[in-house]
Amino acid sequence: MTFTAPKENPDVITNDIEAGEYLGIAFDIGRISQEQMTALKTKLEATKAKLEAQDFTGLTKDDVLGDLLYTTALAYYAELDAMDYVAAKTIGVIAIRLPSETIFSFELKVNSFMGMPLSVNAGGFVMDLDRAMTLAKALEGDQDKTKQFMSASGVNSSALENSVPEQLFSTPDTPAEGISAVKALQIANDQGIPIYTINQTNINSILPQLQVDSDVKADIINAINAGKIVLVSKTNISFNGWTGCGYIIIDPSTGAGAYMISGGLSGAWTIIGVLGLLVLIIAASIGISVALVLLVAAIANIQIVLAYLIGTLLFWGPILQWAFYECAFIILPASPPDLITVVCTLILMFAGSRPR
Repeated sequence: MTFTAPKENPDVITNDIEAGEYLGIAFDIGRISQEQMTALKTKLEATKAKLEAQDFTGLTKDDVLGDLLYTTALAYYAELDAMDYVAAKTIGVIAIRLPSETIFSFELKVNSFMGMPLSVNAGGFVMDLDRAMTLAKALEGDQDKTKQFMSASGVNSSALENSVPEQLFSTPDTPAEGISAVKALQIANDQGIPIYTINQTNINSILPQLQVDSDVKADIINAINAGKIVLVSKTNISFNGWTGCGYIIIDPSTGAGAYMISGGLSGAWTIIGVLGLLVLIIAASIGISVALVLLVAAIANIQIVLAYLIGTLLFWGPILQWAFYECAFIILPASPPDLITVVCTLILMFAGSRPR
C-alpha cells in the first residue's frame, strides 16, 4: 500500500503474507462514523440469521471470517478516535486524523527447515498498526500540551490493540488473551522486572544488561542514535504461549511514539481458544453444523460489542475519559514503572478488560 500527499514523499507500507493467512484491512480517513458501525452490525445480523437457519447459500469466507476481522480492525479505530477526540478537548488541542491503516489478521505458524516450509499450524490473531497519523496543534500554542496529547494518544492506541480483540472474541468459557507494548510492560512491571528508560546518556551502561532479542536491541540502538528515548523491560516475559517484550520508542520533541512488541509488530498478538479456531474452520468449509452454535455465538458477541461501542462512545466516553486524564496526568513521568502501571490499569478498565 502507498499513501501519498502533496509535497510529501510516498509512504509505502509493505507486509509479508503467508499463503493461507486471512487479513482484514481497515482505513480511517478522518473518523469512523456511527453509520459505518451500524452497517456492519446489520450485515452481521443477516449472516447470523442465515447461519441459524442453516442456510449457507451465497455465504463466503468474506461474509464470515472477513467480516469478523474487518469489524475488529474498524472497531479499534472507532474507539481510538473517540478517545482522541475527548483527550483533545480536555487538553486543549486540535487533533485531526490523517489517513491511517491497520490490519487485523489470522496468522499461521510456519515450521521450516533450511528456509523450506514443512508444515503450518494455527497461530493467533495479530493487530498490526501500519500507519496511525494524527496532526495535533495546541489551541494556545503551548507545545507541552501537544506533547501531552500525543503521548496519551499513543498509550491509548497501544492498550486498545489488545483490549479490542479481547472484547470481541472472548466468551465466559474461552477468553481471548492479547498482548501489546503497553500490556507487556505492565506485566513485566507486575512481575518485578526492571523497566529502563534509555537515552543517549545511559545506553552504554544499560544495553549490556538487556536480555531481549537482538532485533529489539538493534531497534533500540537505531532509535537512540536518532535522538529518541526508549522504554523497555530488562527481560522478556511469557504470557499465554507468547514470549517476548514490549518497548516504546518516544520522540521527546513531539511526544509521538512507536509502541512495539518483539517480532517487529507495531501492534498486538491475540491468543485465541477453541472458539476462534472453530470460527476459522467453519469459514473454510461452511456447512459444519456441529460448530454452528459457536460461530453464531461469536457473531452475536461482536454485535453486542458493536452496540456497546456505539452507545459508550456517544454517551459514557467523555465522562470516563475525563476521569482518566484527571488521574493519569498527576503521575510524574519521572517514574516510568508507576506511570505504566496506573495508565495501563485505567485504559484497560475503560476498554472493558481486566487489568492483569
